[in-house]
Amino acid sequence: RIVLEDGSPATTKGYLYYNRKGSVGTINQYVDRFSTKFLPGKTWLRYIAEGYAPVLVGPLELKAGEQRDDVRIVLKPGFSHLLRVQNEKQEPFAGATVSAGPEWFGNASGGGQKQTTNVDGVLLLEHLADQNYTIYVSAPGYEPLQARAQDLRSRKEMILTLIPTPKTTGVVVDTAGNPLADAKLFLRDKIDQSGDSFSYSESIKTARGRYWGKLITTTDEQGRFELTELSKNAHYLFVIEAENGARVIVKDFQPDQIRRIVIPKRHDLIVKIKGDLSKLTQIKGKTYIALRQTAVLHLNPGTRTQSRYAGLIGADVQIEPTDEGGIAKFRGLAMDLKAGKEKQQVSVSLNYPNGPKKTVDIDPSQETHVEFDLSQLPVNENKVTPPVPKAEGIKTTLPDDQIKKTTNAETSISGKQPPTAKLSFVIAKHVILLEGKEITTWEEIDELFKSLPDTSLIRPAFYFTRGTMLSDRYQPAKAKMWELTRKYKFAGHSEGSLWPRTDFRYDQIKTAADLKPDPTLKMAGTIVDRKGTPIEGAEVALILPVDQSIPYQTYHVALVQGRIRNRLEHVMTLSNAAGQFDLYPPADQKYYIMALHSEAGFALVRSDQLPSDQKFTLLPWAGLKTELGEVPNETQTVDLTTQLEANAGWPAITFNQYWSDLPQEAQEQGFQYNQIPPLYQATINRSFKQPDGGGFSLPGASVSLMPGEKRELGLGPLSKQQRLQLESMREFPRKRQSQLEETQKAKAN
Repeated sequence: RIVLEDGSPATTKGYLYYNRKGSVGTINQYVDRFSTKFLPGKTWLRYIAEGYAPVLVGPLELKAGEQRDDVRIVLKPGFSHLLRVQNEKQEPFAGATVSAGPEWFGNASGGGQKQTTNVDGVLLLEHLADQNYTIYVSAPGYEPLQARAQDLRSRKEMILTLIPTPKTTGVVVDTAGNPLADAKLFLRDKIDQSGDSFSYSESIKTARGRYWGKLITTTDEQGRFELTELSKNAHYLFVIEAENGARVIVKDFQPDQIRRIVIPKRHDLIVKIKGDLSKLTQIKGKTYIALRQTAVLHLNPGTRTQSRYAGLIGADVQIEPTDEGGIAKFRGLAMDLKAGKEKQQVSVSLNYPNGPKKTVDIDPSQETHVEFDLSQLPVNENKVTPPVPKAEGIKTTLPDDQIKKTTNAETSISGKQPPTAKLSFVIAKHVILLEGKEITTWEEIDELFKSLPDTSLIRPAFYFTRGTMLSDRYQPAKAKMWELTRKYKFAGHSEGSLWPRTDFRYDQIKTAADLKPDPTLKMAGTIVDRKGTPIEGAEVALILPVDQSIPYQTYHVALVQGRIRNRLEHVMTLSNAAGQFDLYPPADQKYYIMALHSEAGFALVRSDQLPSDQKFTLLPWAGLKTELGEVPNETQTVDLTTQLEANAGWPAITFNQYWSDLPQEAQEQGFQYNQIPPLYQATINRSFKQPDGGGFSLPGASVSLMPGEKRELGLGPLSKQQRLQLESMREFPRKRQSQLEETQKAKAN
């Protein structure tokens, strides 16, 4: 119940929020009663209603299946506090923006207020909770101010002073030293001294398909510019664009600088597509390529708090039809002025973000060329809206009475031994692999099923590699699979495929010797959290470049609540009780070490940045809660894609999290993901169901989240362009089906 101090029912609408294990989200809007569901465990509730102080209730300890009706939220008026803002001369500061939030969980939480000071530099904070507050003050031309742990109850008023920030001036010139008039300075990202990140963009009405940032200023006729709102100790990512389209990346702007920015000659991109363009997603009858570049900021290098921030920039470019397919031309790739001798790259995607992608080095001497052959791509990569293959997510578990109580992902299972929690078989080109780790035979598989007490309760999974499907072993293997299903009366079986890069690895295996790693390549490491505590049960995977013989070069990782969805897809192990693990990376390849634990966090380390003590520190997961605007006659869900671009020989990586993979109890908590790899660009995809069970996805928004950051992001109703795109995607399969039926009728006649 929601009541006033006298016990009477509340009459004002308010919003109910929750906080659970560091995850914050919105539940709904209520007046005098509320009802909701929670996962078992400890949960805090926050309630915000206009005219009353924010309320915190909890912790509520809930057990599985438990129902409670004794929770009361009591609304009180709270107290008021006078705030004065002045400049460095102690003069009243009018027009300053002030935000105040109660510090319920060690930092400013929901329930904050946002106001502007009047002509006397004064404002009144009302309906404050009995709690310390964090105060934020900002104004153009001044250093942002943040005052934490302020006890507003102990004094009637507070005075805060804003300090002006020195302006940065400069000139933009070409390589001959000629000033460039009308050059545009775009701010893409800002990371402040507390680690909070902010991404900026142009108005979608004026800059659709451009992702360079927010236009801050333009150079005058002499190429001069001024930046008057830079903060000390903050990091910035700027893109500067000359009138001819040439672009540069600038990452070291600070207040009180005098800069001379030299823009080199323009670097253009030519993308040729061979094949039927109708296979690609169409927007208003047009097809596009997505070019993306990554600008990396190294924060606090050489310190214990060093981190890496990746900003994503780029544009969408229309494909012009040709006799062979199509061509897309883009003028002005962004060149990093601080890249040194390191090669600069660009990624080009079809059906962004989940379609085929190629990452290439930018040619410094001429146009950069990229080619796609739609006929050479896997079947599921050139459809209208190519979903990321989800066959790898087949879940096959045994009843509790048939599961071994102790399992170890690194221990091979004897062909005649009862299976562990998962029962999967990889039917590769030369051999059959039990759990992807031990060579077995159909006879041994038969003996394995024979040893189980009740095979009618199990649903084994069979994965066929491409090497098998192209060989004469495929049909006999499928026949054997069905023979075993009928013989042992399974509850059913799953037949799936793996990523081409995984098939390539399994299809190289011929004997047991191929499964034994080279002992000279052994790398021993330890997984720890930020406090240095060893983490047991962390998944540790070796991420290698995809073999060049495979068109799809991105390394995909599907995650479910902070765990790898299908371990068969990866070369991986688990850390032991001391946090220790062993892997065997190749000596002649660049690679990543990825470590993750559902509670402790995530780490991704390049092979040239391995810690000297071999201790891999997990960073806290980021979290995102999304509210979707209603779309009439559509069922919406939210999928999440986190991307890391290819760089200097290290592979591109895409982390996918699918709403359909989440357990029911998690889906009931709303559209939220609490285990997002931090520091990388995450894209929210709005997914729409098809009557046949399939679906379409539209990119909604992209954010970069810091370690431990929890953010709420609302996506309103679809824009006109998005509605047209959705209608086009709905219509395209119907047109193709109609054409197919007409063709079949013509052949029949």
